[in-house]
Amino acid sequence: YLTNSTYFTNSVQNDAGIYLNGVSNTTFDSLNLTLNGTTGAGTSLYVVRCGTGTRCDNVTFMNSFLFTRYTAFPDLFVHQNVLANTTIYLVNVTTGPNGIVSNSTNGTVFRQWWVGTNVTSSNAAVNSANVSSFMNNGTLSFTQLTNSNGAITSQAVTQYTQNVTGLTYFNNHTFNTTHSL
Repeated sequence: YLTNSTYFTNSVQNDAGIYLNGVSNTTFDSLNLTLNGTTGAGTSLYVVRCGTGTRCDNVTFMNSFLFTRYTAFPDLFVHQNVLANTTIYLVNVTTGPNGIVSNSTNGTVFRQWWVGTNVTSSNAAVNSANVSSFMNNGTLSFTQLTNSNGAITSQAVTQYTQNVTGLTYFNNHTFNTTHSL
């Protein structure tokens, strides 16, 4: 678990600021990753790369900023030859204009954002209200009971997934709240 780090560089070796190789169940939180340099012909330059013949299973970047100033390449790249079940989650992550590329049928990037709710009735917090969120296809994203302040803990909801076939969008989300008086 890597948290609250800032990483700026003008020099990257092996084409990536963070090269994920056989990484599983790892979370990177509150990172500021910026690549400022340029690269020679035939060389790529990524902020984060999941490379050839590797698995990047259940890797999460959250509350972070990933940006490369080298416009020919994306900020996050999932190589076409990654191993099966490669999953990368970007939760509340800002990327630069180059964005995300997944060239793999084995790898999927989940783009997610935090959401929180607060339930009140007549200006009073409602404890134990059931808050549920559904994706645009009707699939349940989460269900949680509110606390004594009428709030739930922040939940990650999926905006889209991305792989070699493109983007699959899951927004807009529907939120339902029920409470027995």
